[in-house]
Amino acid sequence: MRPNHSVAVIFPLHDNRGFGLQALRAWQQQRHDVSSLEIIVVGSGQRRLESRVRKQLSAPDSLVNCRTLNEAKLYNAGAAVATADWLLFSESHVVPAKNMLSRLAERLKDETVDAAVLGSTHKTRGRSSQVDAALCEREHAGPIRAVGLGRCVSLRG
Repeated sequence: MRPNHSVAVIFPLHDNRGFGLQALRAWQQQRHDVSSLEIIVVGSGQRRLESRVRKQLSAPDSLVNCRTLNEAKLYNAGAAVATADWLLFSESHVVPAKNMLSRLAERLKDETVDAAVLGSTHKTRGRSSQVDAALCEREHAGPIRAVGLGRCVSLRG
């Protein structure tokens, strides 16, 4: 990703776990990290949440409606309206770390790649979350390290 490339962050709201608005604000705070950032939120019929999201959107951002719970169709609806060079698919319960886009751009600036896979860490909120995080890390850590993170896609987070 060259410094002058644009990024579209796409995330559906269907599985927001109460973090949808926080995720939106966290992505918006990263606008200075890339030349152009568009945030595309895909709603699937959660009227109250979608209304709140619409009020928080900035000029280049958009809310797309797609009445389905099929994740592939939700992501496709967002990708269909994106105009950026890079598409970053996320989830509405995933809150990006500060300066994540600048770190990604720095990492990819001299690379000639067509895609990248980002990892995530758990923010534990309770005992159940701690157990889930530990099991997930144990389940995926070995295989991911064995093949190299850039060569695999995890459907988890």
